[in-house]
Amino acid sequence: MMVAGLIYSADCVSCPSFVTTKSLPGWVQESNAQDIRLVAYNPVANSSTSSQEIPLQVDPIQRDGSLDTKRNSQSNFSVAEFDRFVFDAKNFGAKAPSKEILICGGTNTVEIESRETTDSNKKFAYLVDCRGSKGLARTKFPQPVDHKTSELNISSTSFDYHYLPTNQLLFRSLKTKTERGDLLTASRNSDFLFHLDLKRFFTLSFTNKDVESYVEATRSGPLGISGHINFYLRLLMFKIDLKLATLASFYEDSANIPMIVDVPKSGTTTLNPGSGMFYSFKPDGIEIDLAASRHPFPEIRPEEIKAGAKSITSTGLKNCGPSVCTYDMQGRVESKYFSLQITVPRPAVEQGFFPILVTKVEDFKQKMNLKTTDTDEPGRVGFYYENSGLEKGRFTMDYWLTLTSSLQGGACPNPVSVKPMDAIAAAPASPAPDSSPSH
Repeated sequence: MMVAGLIYSADCVSCPSFVTTKSLPGWVQESNAQDIRLVAYNPVANSSTSSQEIPLQVDPIQRDGSLDTKRNSQSNFSVAEFDRFVFDAKNFGAKAPSKEILICGGTNTVEIESRETTDSNKKFAYLVDCRGSKGLARTKFPQPVDHKTSELNISSTSFDYHYLPTNQLLFRSLKTKTERGDLLTASRNSDFLFHLDLKRFFTLSFTNKDVESYVEATRSGPLGISGHINFYLRLLMFKIDLKLATLASFYEDSANIPMIVDVPKSGTTTLNPGSGMFYSFKPDGIEIDLAASRHPFPEIRPEEIKAGAKSITSTGLKNCGPSVCTYDMQGRVESKYFSLQITVPRPAVEQGFFPILVTKVEDFKQKMNLKTTDTDEPGRVGFYYENSGLEKGRFTMDYWLTLTSSLQGGACPNPVSVKPMDAIAAAPASPAPDSSPSH
């Protein structure tokens, strides 16, 4: 069943913003995480309190994008080069006329502007240096996401995510919460398989029973929960560490799952066409509108895929910018809007690796000689990624899932620009030049 007439909101921001330490001034890396506050300016008539602290989450991240488990165990760690500052533009306020009216004003300050709002409704927030205000108590914010490990469940006011015990990136059910407080099933029984047709060798197939993933460390904060996930290959009696790790994050209205793709040998010399990854799920309550997608997932016949990666590359590149390619799907679950966004580095798409939408899963798997799994059932939807054209290397692709009360119209994460504010002096200083936009 399809949905007609979906309308995007220009100011809709359903996923958070990310800024890394690398895109911020040097004083940030000289600080402890607890010494940095995020402030919104909201002038109120006849009030002396025009700025308020708003939720900020600083995640300690390593160079490879995984959670730094050592610093994560510390209550107040030193900020490092690849750390991630997470915030929600829905909490932003007006543009502050100067630093001195902000909390910890007169010290180091960075202005952050949301780029997903209209010119008539610009929103700002300010990272401030509070190292010189030791007596200033931090505001305690509620945690919007709850993780019940014994129940294999992650939930917020918008969704309920029930994952598999041995593969915690796959869900048994994904439910959305209505305004009445009811839980409605949106999708269930996600599954994946790897199919590798090796040249001068036999074919290998791995399902979710062979590749396991576990959350081995978590970080909770006022924006959400992030989990450090490791992957293992179950081969006969052995459990092999694949040396791959990622950081899955769940927020109030969205989830972000970066996927690391490691190619140990060139696919062009080791794999026959028709070798790839296939991910699928059963829509159950989601009404998908393919026509509403801004960056539609391509649909390609199995015969074209088997002709080789070069034969499908031009189709995938239609969704590409200079460095990143974006694909999205939109739909509804009763009064909630559903959005799935996948981004892939352009060099990978140029090698034929991108999500190909499969709406007739049983027919596709038969023609591609893909292994049948326990979750096979009518009505499933999937995405296939051809691997035979990939060169040796490693890259990361991003999944963003949102469930919101209004249709997600912008990119995930919500793009922002950052600019250090001038130092407060006796006389007004001239404005500093804008820095390049950071995401």
